[in-house]
Amino acid sequence: MYRFKRFNRGIALALALLIGLIVYVSIDQKSFDKESGTIKAFIESYFDEAEAFCVTPESLRSISENLPKSELVRVSDAYKKLFDKYWEASDQQSGSYFAANLSYMRQRTDNSMASFKGYITKADISIKKVKSLKKIAPQTAMFSAEVSSAYEYAGRPEIPDPVWGSMYYSYGGDQSEISNEIKGTESRGDVDFVLKRTDGQWKICQILQTGGQMVRDFTAEVDSEGVKAS
Repeated sequence: MYRFKRFNRGIALALALLIGLIVYVSIDQKSFDKESGTIKAFIESYFDEAEAFCVTPESLRSISENLPKSELVRVSDAYKKLFDKYWEASDQQSGSYFAANLSYMRQRTDNSMASFKGYITKADISIKKVKSLKKIAPQTAMFSAEVSSAYEYAGRPEIPDPVWGSMYYSYGGDQSEISNEIKGTESRGDVDFVLKRTDGQWKICQILQTGGQMVRDFTAEVDSEGVKAS
């Protein structure tokens, strides 16, 4: 009888612990779910700030002359400030097709500015569809979405980009001549943003490409209402 009572108490304790764990996980998940809007707004703000400074001032839009060093420095410095504000250094690696951490993004944008030959007239960097938000570790989230980076440009700029690191001026067509003709290019795909919350502030640790990347060129006149993909 004594052993039976001890056995029953053991079961009761185990059940209590299990129920407590379930309640804790449920409350923790509900609390985390409230962060969905905050994280989405954080990523959108990251995109908006990049859009604001990557367009070339009208007075410098010429393919007959290279952009002055002051303009290249302006954009390069703006990206450095952007990364300092929105990213956190991480050594995370991945076996996926595309995995970018802070070091990678800094290197790609620096290389883009060094190769920049042309100018950008319009930019549209946006979330097209939110796929999911998961808590993958304490104070760590994975925000999955379909995103698009689209630009109108002239010349042959290697465009620094806050999602892909950089985008080449054209992925197809005749590239033998440089002209002032305004063209368009877009890169769209599914990506995961790995974010970590430190001192109450979310920061990007890594961007992972999880699906196929669709790249297209378009005629700016066709997309006269903007550079958003059809």
